[in-house]
Amino acid sequence: MSLTEAQQLKLLLQVARIVPAVDRAEWARFWKAELWCHRRATRGQTSTELHSGFIRDALWLRMEGCRCVLRGTAMLCLLALALACTLALLLALCSIGNWHEVTAQLALNYGRFLFASPLVLLVTFLTASRRAVDADAASKYFAASQTGLLRISFFAGKVVLLFLLAYLVGAALCAPVASLFPNTAEFLQVLLYVVLSVFALRWSFEDQEQRCKSCLRLLKAPARVGRPSHNLLEWSGTALVCVRGHAVLSVPELETSWHQTSE
Repeated sequence: MSLTEAQQLKLLLQVARIVPAVDRAEWARFWKAELWCHRRATRGQTSTELHSGFIRDALWLRMEGCRCVLRGTAMLCLLALALACTLALLLALCSIGNWHEVTAQLALNYGRFLFASPLVLLVTFLTASRRAVDADAASKYFAASQTGLLRISFFAGKVVLLFLLAYLVGAALCAPVASLFPNTAEFLQVLLYVVLSVFALRWSFEDQEQRCKSCLRLLKAPARVGRPSHNLLEWSGTALVCVRGHAVLSVPELETSWHQTSE
């Protein structure tokens, strides 16, 4: 379908609303110039490929803007864990066959998992490295503030989703065995839950340490600081920075008596 120049400009302005506000004016000027050159080259004939081109370009800019905003954030981490739980639930549904049997299988060891979760959390806290558990000066300062509450809430939500993910994965993997060997499936499900929960919590500690204490974004640009041969005389380790410039995380290569935790 052929569009007039006024119709093309109207369509371009409608599509420009998809583009992020920061890039909208420059994007509109660029595509107005492209439309003008195209009409002069084709003597007023329009092409649907050009229209689909600036529509795809606007959608890509919007998706890229959302990706840059959410990259490394705590919200993206929680959304990814929630999506993983949904996929594990769908896997359990495919393995078992119908929703009624899925709920029955999930409720089989529900009480034991509620009893095992605090024990797994306690053991993981006791066996984790001091660097991952201890709070540094910045976290102590933020402990009573809103940022500290957000950090605690983020960690609690992450742990709950990880426990749920380990529970669903264990139920999905043991579902084919449950009909033939119910006792064996019950034992394997508890064992898988404990093992997966321990590894998940270890990852949760590491992820919490690698985030900014202020905005909860993942720290970027790791750089080596100091010489490995001077570990006993000078500080040596890795430095990471917050993309928003809040602080720098210094991770020592060796935990010494005078520098045991990250700062």
